[in-house]
Amino acid sequence: MERLKRARWGAVAAFFVAGVVLASWVPYIPIVQRRLGLSEGDLGTVLACKATGALAAVFFARPLIGRFGSRRVVAVAGVLFCLILPAPVYAGSLVLLGLALFAFGAALASLDIAMNAQAVLVESGMQRPLMSSFHGLFSLGGLAGASAAGYVLEAWGPTGVHVWSVALAMAALCWIGSTRLLGTPSGAAAPAGAFAFPSGPLFMLSLLGFVMFVGEGALIDWTAVYLANELLASPGTASAGFAAFSGMMALGRFLGDWFTSLVGPEWAGAASALLAGAGLAGALAVEQSLLSVACFGLSGLGFANLVPILFSAAGRAEPENPEHGIAGVAGVGYFGLVAGPALIGFVAEAIGLRGALAIVAGAMTLMAVGLGPAVRATR
Repeated sequence: MERLKRARWGAVAAFFVAGVVLASWVPYIPIVQRRLGLSEGDLGTVLACKATGALAAVFFARPLIGRFGSRRVVAVAGVLFCLILPAPVYAGSLVLLGLALFAFGAALASLDIAMNAQAVLVESGMQRPLMSSFHGLFSLGGLAGASAAGYVLEAWGPTGVHVWSVALAMAALCWIGSTRLLGTPSGAAAPAGAFAFPSGPLFMLSLLGFVMFVGEGALIDWTAVYLANELLASPGTASAGFAAFSGMMALGRFLGDWFTSLVGPEWAGAASALLAGAGLAGALAVEQSLLSVACFGLSGLGFANLVPILFSAAGRAEPENPEHGIAGVAGVGYFGLVAGPALIGFVAEAIGLRGALAIVAGAMTLMAVGLGPAVRATR
């Protein structure tokens, strides 16, 4: 049990680091857009490079985990993810920005799959729901990262001290935390092999994961841009949108294990999807930036437990190889991250960013219909 407790803290560190580093990039998106003179279509295309890197990583993350174990992949991918952070922030051209975001996304996806595999192992060993609390630490990291970045940008503007401090500190924390993680148990490692398209109960989970990742990716990549460009918010207020989203997501995830146990993952997932769509719709309906920030927070509360519910169900579908189930659902989901930013950018060129995000809000609401049956099929 002591070994499981140490592993739990190691996984907590990995989830927190991932949230901090990702959120530290988000407030810089509108700044980079203006510095490089990018249209919303251009921005959507280059943001898709991050998701393309994430999707590509799914194809080699499973073989790497099968060969080296999720603990080592967390250590290496996590440190690389942190150290890549300054590259997109200070990229000097559209091509360099795309390359930096590709590497950023690949490292994040590799870390994501490996740390979720560790979370499934710890959750199974302790025999109680823990996945939502792990993802809560990711969201808490997002709150911390976005708040710190927003404060720095509001007070001093873009500064290398902030970006490099986050990169180095989080790299050190991730490496130290990885030393506490579990080695892959005998027979639990996924065999080295190619990514397999999900089938059976995982198929519907994967389709829902696609919709969910499109929605969450839209909030991650476009919240600050929407507030800055559509509502003319200051850098600090634009950062507050994602900070509110992450903060409410953290709250929802810390309560998520209790809520999921109380009503069951089927009802918890359906209610979460409905709230995610309604919150995003509200953020688009109001004209005051602070009210929009509050609605983004409500959307974060809705998104809070969708990934934990989907990934836990995927891990249960193949209990001997939880990495396989998670990688399959994540692979199709990350394709949503690839298509989402570009599609939103292209649609925004035609009907405006508000209209493009409204389509995402509607899709999230429809997701609630199929989530319950898909989760029930893995039980």
